[in-house]
Amino acid sequence: MQKWYTFTPTHRKYLPLVSCTALQIPEGGNVLLDCGEGTLASLKRQFTPSEFRQFFKQLRMIFISHLHADHHLGLIGVLKQYIKIQKSLPQNQRQPIFLFAPWRLIASLYEFNQVENINLDDFLIPFSSGHLIPQHLLPPNNASSSGHNSTLDIGLFDGFLSSLNLVTVETCLVPHCPQAYGIAMTHETGWKIVYSGDCRPSIELAQIGRNATLCIHEATVANSEPRDALDKMHCTTDEAISIGKRMNAKFILLTHFSQKWSKVPEFVLEWSERGHGDDSKYENVGIAFDHMSVKIGDMWKLPMMFEAFEVLYLEEKERKTFLKRKSAQMGRVGGGSRVVDDEEPVTKKKKLQMEMLEEHIEVVGNVQ
Repeated sequence: MQKWYTFTPTHRKYLPLVSCTALQIPEGGNVLLDCGEGTLASLKRQFTPSEFRQFFKQLRMIFISHLHADHHLGLIGVLKQYIKIQKSLPQNQRQPIFLFAPWRLIASLYEFNQVENINLDDFLIPFSSGHLIPQHLLPPNNASSSGHNSTLDIGLFDGFLSSLNLVTVETCLVPHCPQAYGIAMTHETGWKIVYSGDCRPSIELAQIGRNATLCIHEATVANSEPRDALDKMHCTTDEAISIGKRMNAKFILLTHFSQKWSKVPEFVLEWSERGHGDDSKYENVGIAFDHMSVKIGDMWKLPMMFEAFEVLYLEEKERKTFLKRKSAQMGRVGGGSRVVDDEEPVTKKKKLQMEMLEEHIEVVGNVQ
């Protein structure tokens, strides 16, 4: 079963500007979608030392969506770690890594390699993201007759697809900055993942992502700040959800939240005010958070976590009120009295919070 991870260097309480998203494909390989500054450290925190080494042994592809530093500043460190682990393997077990990125970033990598030789020539196989736009993914004879002059090595690209058991990988330009791309990957077993990078709502992304299993989309700006979203070329949560629904995605995972959001995103509060799930708009929507790990078969559970997020991200005063109300309800149900006092010891309060979160998790785990 496929697993999706999101990583961030920020504290667990805060919803993150995600430094990377990782995909583990059974009997295929691992993929990194973007590679921010904290990627390598986050991978070390996520895995045990043996799992960390195994992850890099099986890392096959990195996709960099655009040239902003928060999406590629960790790339060199990840490549160094990958090459170090690959060089420790016997010659017949070493594997190349495929990089899909804007051509300017690829050029800068090789310029860096001239200053510090990290053996890119021995391990890196780069593809310019512009060559994977659907109309460019044509055999050379068709490309010339249709006016496109793609320099994509079709044989090498087919070898990449075979190594990860993929049917297609397509990109599209998205409105954010020069050379900004989204990507769609389709596996031979039928699942399809779409990743937006940073962007305004993109019809092209909806087209290459049609009938996706999962759309991972940025939702940087709150719905209450549409002007800010337009000025900064990002999406509000409603805009991100609308693109996911337009491509008929089975699941939508929102990520890349603004650092201004020190608690749960506004749309979760909206969901709460409308009666905990009465609004079908959010029925297939999940929130990415620090070190999230989820199997694709469990994506349907993510909307059930909204209530737990409410508790987790409440401000301290609001949390006390919430805990008092919930403990009073629990006391009535159990025939006893469990009211939390304002001067309750920290350990006791923490214990009650954990019991509440475990209650939510248990409910999710028992749903058939």
